[in-house]
Amino acid sequence: MISKLPQAGEEECKLVEGSFALFVQGCLAAGAVGTLLFKRWQERPRRSWTIWLMDSSKQGFAMGLQHLANLLLAMLFSEAASTKAGACIWYITNVFIATVCGLVIVASYMKLQALAVERFGWQWLRSGEYGDPPAWSVWLAQMLVWSAVCCVEKLLTAAVVIMPLRGLIDELIAPLERPLKPYPKAELVLVMV
Repeated sequence: MISKLPQAGEEECKLVEGSFALFVQGCLAAGAVGTLLFKRWQERPRRSWTIWLMDSSKQGFAMGLQHLANLLLAMLFSEAASTKAGACIWYITNVFIATVCGLVIVASYMKLQALAVERFGWQWLRSGEYGDPPAWSVWLAQMLVWSAVCCVEKLLTAAVVIMPLRGLIDELIAPLERPLKPYPKAELVLVMV
């Protein structure tokens, strides 16, 4: 039987507790921003800084919300009394399941959004188009709608897929975590990257 509790003197992988976990989170944020800047440098034709900032911040805010939701869900799933797997392995499992199932939800929404733009003439909802000159109010509306879609996707995936199968998922992932238990910092880096 796999024990969820660390043995005496043994550390456990923590997603957000301690300076190392915060350092890893900061590195992830810096890596994401660096990737966006590199992508902008590579794109042809290059968008204006304003449009790039609007597009990137909209995605960044929504992805930040999803990251927070993944952290919270992983901590909730790992804290249940009967759970064997720790928060870190639950985090990467949640990300994997949400990526597979969430793609279906998000792709369906994108099709519905495109239909709504065409049928009702809701140009403010046309993704990536903010008017000429660009209007921050249009960006805000798009950012709020997209963030809501991302959060709903996360909650639907958790409610419809993860919660009903939580016990089975826990049984499958707990042994995967065992080799990394003695190395909680390495486990944290592996699941975050």
